[in-house]
Amino acid sequence: TVGDSLPGSYRKILPLPGRLFAYDQLCSFGIENWAAPEDRSDYYRMTSMEAVIAGLSRGDGYTTLLKMHMPERPDQTTYLEFRHFYFDRDKDTILIIGSDVSEYYDAQQKELEKEKELRMQATAANKAKTDFLSRMSHDIRTPLNGIIGMTHIAGEQRNPPRTSSCLAKIDTSSKFLLGLVNDVLDMA
Repeated sequence: TVGDSLPGSYRKILPLPGRLFAYDQLCSFGIENWAAPEDRSDYYRMTSMEAVIAGLSRGDGYTTLLKMHMPERPDQTTYLEFRHFYFDRDKDTILIIGSDVSEYYDAQQKELEKEKELRMQATAANKAKTDFLSRMSHDIRTPLNGIIGMTHIAGEQRNPPRTSSCLAKIDTSSKFLLGLVNDVLDMA
């Protein structure tokens, strides 16, 4: 049956609330009058009785979401959700509940867009951090390699015992520091 909640264009064609109509007739009317031409073949496939019965056989219900452009609201996109259920245990009658979910859908899309933007920002921040760590590690490693090399050369000379001890400590400390820098570079 068709109730009073139908949009104006439905009421012009199907003026009597509570009257029974053929399912295919209602689907064709809505798709031909409101769906974008490029979406029509998909909508016919999704709303076919075969698709509905196949969907109902997989679970408790079958839901379709159709993006429509109503003549009375040409500047807006309307999202209609149709939920299909078997009316009784005999499975010979299907109950269809249609709802305008445009506000919910728009809010959900905005939330998804916001999440996408946040992911992009996080990715950019992570890339900036990685680039910074990589550059800093390289800039620190270069002078450390120089210190290690010069310490090695100085250690091969004849040095007083105290100087040799200091050079050994410089070598050990600089190699340890180089290991830390390399670990940071690996993490980056």
